[in-house]
Amino acid sequence: MDMDKELHSAAEKGDLDGFYKLALVKHNALQWDDNIVYTSTPCHVAARHGHLDFALEMLRLRPEFASTLDSKGLTPIQVAFDSGKVEMVLNLLNYDPEMVHVPSKQRKTILHSVSESEKHAHLLYRILSVACPNSVMDVTIRNETALHLAAKHRVFNNFNMLLSHLMKYGDKSKQARDLINSKDIDGNTVLHIAVRENQTQMVELLLKMSNIKANLTNNDNLAALYLLPSSCDFQLASILAAAKTTYGLSIPYINLDVRCTRFSHTMSWWHCIWLYLVHLCSTKSSPLLKRN
Repeated sequence: MDMDKELHSAAEKGDLDGFYKLALVKHNALQWDDNIVYTSTPCHVAARHGHLDFALEMLRLRPEFASTLDSKGLTPIQVAFDSGKVEMVLNLLNYDPEMVHVPSKQRKTILHSVSESEKHAHLLYRILSVACPNSVMDVTIRNETALHLAAKHRVFNNFNMLLSHLMKYGDKSKQARDLINSKDIDGNTVLHIAVRENQTQMVELLLKMSNIKANLTNNDNLAALYLLPSSCDFQLASILAAAKTTYGLSIPYINLDVRCTRFSHTMSWWHCIWLYLVHLCSTKSSPLLKRN
């Protein structure tokens, strides 16, 4: 259901005076029926057009608008982000830091969306360090953390920032420290995703973590190594091979006389041979993996 046209126009223009004139005439201007699905609220409209004062006034009058979803399944703060209104996102979080935890569709929060984007490192930093340091604990409906999403979208700077923050926050919370080993709905850890996406720097950082559990398997009973793409970076393969000694990472045994059917759905036969040869050449731990 669409909102009142005059109310929509006032929100679109950011016209607070017009809104209050309307409220004098229509005393139910902000009467929202929770049993009706609206295309958007005045707060969504104001957020889309960057009218901060109007949006904040709507939130003051109707705090529940912060968690109300529009017809696309988005919250006002997500609408502001998707519309490129970065400063508005920050101002909304300053007004109510708890908005960072409010999910849009698929239980994705604003932190999840920012973590996927290469263009908003400054916004990510502000969310983590100033507004909502514990937001890193939130997960999507697929049980993905912000780290999962940064790895999935190959955004190394965001990944590095999230991991650094997680370790600082983890000093106060064992749950936060263990987050790097958490699994998504497919059973993949962040390490699984980083290996699958051929992200050498991410894998290197993860394997330096003292609490990384590199041998965890996903729903297909595969450890991270088995997701190594056939076109993987040679340095990544070397790091994983060296991790056998340093971290006890499970390395597939390749019998050159018998076809390695176990990997037929994820690795080619020649890829298995090549990986095994890399392992044989890695007699010492890679200097990239040495701990300070």
